[in-house]
Amino acid sequence: MARTSDPHAATVKSWQTRARAASSGGVVQQRGDFVRESADGGTKAERWDEARTGVPITLNGYRGEGGHGELEPEQQARFGRKYLLGEGTYVAPTRALASAFGEPREVSITLQNPYVLSGVAGADLRSLDLAAIKAAGHDGIIITRGRWGFGRGQEDLKQAVVFDRKQMNTGHAKPAGLAKGVEVKVERVHDAPFGGPNFRADAKAATGKTGRVTSVSAWGHPSVRIGAKVIDFNADEVTIMSEKASEHG
Repeated sequence: MARTSDPHAATVKSWQTRARAASSGGVVQQRGDFVRESADGGTKAERWDEARTGVPITLNGYRGEGGHGELEPEQQARFGRKYLLGEGTYVAPTRALASAFGEPREVSITLQNPYVLSGVAGADLRSLDLAAIKAAGHDGIIITRGRWGFGRGQEDLKQAVVFDRKQMNTGHAKPAGLAKGVEVKVERVHDAPFGGPNFRADAKAATGKTGRVTSVSAWGHPSVRIGAKVIDFNADEVTIMSEKASEHG
């Protein structure tokens, strides 16, 4: 019998080997989890960290297929359910996180009334009243930030579940605002506590310059071609100058 839930609910055993590499961390988001533009000009995707309870949103993500997503038996006993956020279709924000549960493929989800959690730990989710959330009219749950475990064994809990599979579409929706081909200007470049004197030197040297976006990560952060180089930036470090696509971008 096919399972009604997709293999994306976090489990201690499944996530530990991948969480540290998959976590975005730092200032610049990891490369490799880029959002592509959809063929049509329909619904536009927002950044995961922009999700707010009760505010409609479309998110791009990845769904792993063929893996194990159930909680371990002892965890099921403590949580009182089979999956971390209950029955539904699960999506991860990055390809790396999704790959813990099988072959990742690009999807987008649309929620009209999401229930959003941020800064949660695994223990916080045990008391989550899923029946009350659904009774309040919420059509899914989004975790924008969360960790499970301690020290080097911590797991990244960023994920979303939609209660109706029809809320998920194959492929990515076009990102809102920042997208491939958009012309942007570099306004500022952030430092990081762990950065040395040459940290992000190319990015800092590009301050005040303009370029074309070559790709956008699942978290909405652009890579920009400036001259012969393609440089990673955070979304708040650039401003949009023109949305006309570049023939050379």
